[in-house]
Order: sequence, then structure tokens, then C-alpha cells
Amino acid sequence: MKKILAMIASIIMVAVFVTGCGVAPQTTQKKVKLSSQLEVLEKGMKNKGFIPKKDVTKTEMSPVKQEGTDGKMGEYGGYLIIGAVEGVRYSFKYNESDVNLEMYRFDPKKLDETGKKTISDVKSTGEISIGEGESKIKAYLSADEKYLLIYQDSSTEKKNQTKMNDAIEYFKGYKEK
Repeated sequence: MKKILAMIASIIMVAVFVTGCGVAPQTTQKKVKLSSQLEVLEKGMKNKGFIPKKDVTKTEMSPVKQEGTDGKMGEYGGYLIIGAVEGVRYSFKYNESDVNLEMYRFDPKKLDETGKKTISDVKSTGEISIGEGESKIKAYLSADEKYLLIYQDSSTEKKNQTKMNDAIEYFKGYKEK
């Protein structure tokens, strides 16, 4: 009996260790606290109708504390993968289609190499890639290059495409006050 319990405990420990070692973006479903800068942008996007005021799931794109490949504890994943200082995802339905809208904030005074590369990639190709060999994702920068938008709606309906294009144009013209 002791051997069986020990074996079960070791299997659980291995499972926890293996699942905690990745560096993929992590999300949390807790109350999301945004900086005042990102709250202003969110309010503008809501007032224009690009983010619904109800029936929306708001998820912080936060990093997770875990052991890295170098064996040291640190924060990995989430908004750090693109070099941002914070990020949030809004998931909602529009015209019977699932929409994901992500916004990330960069701090120009604390921009690391990852952040510089992300901004450079978006400026030159209009896309980012997360991780090695991952597919490219369309992304957009705000006018002051402090914010990044990812807007995904698989619908090809004209109503959806118009809403997405309007949201992107509003975002691209946004400058922090």
C-alpha cells in the first residue's frame, strides 16, 4: 500500500513539474487590474463599441512565476513574450462570431530587446510571431507605438469585417495623452 501511494505521489509530482515548465502565454480569469493608461484606451474602445460593455470575458495576459530553462525562478509567458509591461484579452460574440481582441502596453523607457523586436516586426511586416516556428499573427501599433492590438474574428461577413477595420483604424490613430 505504501509503495502504491508513493508511486501515485511521484506521478502527480512529475505531472505538476512537466506542466509548469512551458513558457507559453498564460492567462488568468481573476479580476483584472489595468494601469490607468490601458484603462483610458479600454474606455475609448468601449465607448466606440469595439469592446462590448457586457457579455465579454476580460482576461489578464499575466506571466507566471516558475522555474525557467536556466533553473532559476522567474516570471515567464503572458505579456512578457512580446516585451510588453501589461496585456489584456477580451473575448466576446459579434454577429454570431467569436471575437478575440488583445491589447498590450509597452513602456518606452523600459523597452527590452523583445519589446524592440516586437515593435520593429509590426512596423515592418504588420505581424508578430510568438515562439519559435509559430505562425504569424496580424498586429497593429497605436500612433505613439506604446500599444499593440491583435483583433481576431474569423467571420468573413461584411458587418464583421467593417467592425474589425473600424476598431483597427481607431486603435492605429490612438495616442496616449
